[in-house]
Amino acid sequence: MTPTVPPGTDLRRLKLLYEWAEQRYLKALPLEDFMESTPQST
Repeated sequence: MTPTVPPGTDLRRLKLLYEWAEQRYLKALPLEDFMESTPQST
């Protein structure tokens, strides 16, 4: 399914809103989400 944008939408503003939401989401993530996993030992 392809998302559609209503006609007349300001694409520059929409891009800025998406970037703002992305930065807000990344700042909310704990640092553990950015750590490399350790190899599984047996």
